[in-house]
Amino acid sequence: MLLKEVYSKKILLSALNWGFGHVYRSIPLIKRLQNQNNKIHIACSEGQKSIFLKYLQDEAAYHLGTEYSFRFSLDKSLIQKNFLQLPTLLRDHQRDHQRCEEIVKQEQIDLVISDHRYGFYSKHVSSVFVTHQCRLPVKNVLLQKAHHHLINKNFNTVWILDNEQHAFAGKLSDEKGLKIPMEFIGPQSRFQIADRQKEKTLSVAIISGPALYACELLKAVESYAEQKSELIHCVTDLPVHSGFLKKIEKSAQDEVIAAANSIISHSGYTTIMDLHFLEPEKVILIPSPMQSEQIYLADLHREKFTIADDYSKLADKL
Repeated sequence: MLLKEVYSKKILLSALNWGFGHVYRSIPLIKRLQNQNNKIHIACSEGQKSIFLKYLQDEAAYHLGTEYSFRFSLDKSLIQKNFLQLPTLLRDHQRDHQRCEEIVKQEQIDLVISDHRYGFYSKHVSSVFVTHQCRLPVKNVLLQKAHHHLINKNFNTVWILDNEQHAFAGKLSDEKGLKIPMEFIGPQSRFQIADRQKEKTLSVAIISGPALYACELLKAVESYAEQKSELIHCVTDLPVHSGFLKKIEKSAQDEVIAAANSIISHSGYTTIMDLHFLEPEKVILIPSPMQSEQIYLADLHREKFTIADDYSKLADKL
């Protein structure tokens, strides 16, 4: 099923609760689907709903969704950290599937779209898996096979958030191993319609990701700003304590980001896609600790952006 062929359907969408990047990258996809005369239903947490409402208002119908019980660490791999969580994650997977089927039946849904939620699919209507990770950034063959198995078994189509040249995700968007129809739908960003003629003068730090990593990034940015004696505009939900950091109100965050001449952020994939459309003059990216995907993406884009390999190295990029 090609994206351009999805017309006049009742669609149920849900995005993974791994930070809010999956939510933000869903915004332009939802808007395109709305422009194709589709009615959108969204299964989400309260935190995710507040973001969807900012961009979609009441143009979508909202349903309380389930959340995956991820654990994060600064010094252990996420695979190692979440291995002991496997029974809980499997229960989360089943609950996600059950909740999806409930809404499909209740709202007479025609199509399900899952942004990297393995459990969010229906056995009764077509289900699309949205991802940039056709291939996981791990060496473990069993995990790679399990990843492909869950997608091939439970979904009908994969929409890949990259181009066919794999310019944004590199080997992560390599489709080998997928046995169902797929389409490269390109990078998706809420800044796709940003005013590129807008004057870019600000230094901006986007404090993104799960809270554990966001706190560490904020501390690193604070130290960086004080050493540089420069005002940095901070896009964050966390409190800021430095006179060199200016916290931006939520209503103005996108406008400030669009006006950034310099951006500091984690090297998450949503950020990589956003930067393609924002085109700031200077970018410093820091991979979240022990996140193999972000470490890979930082290395992949090292020639284009400045990379601080960990939080302590940010000050070296003065």
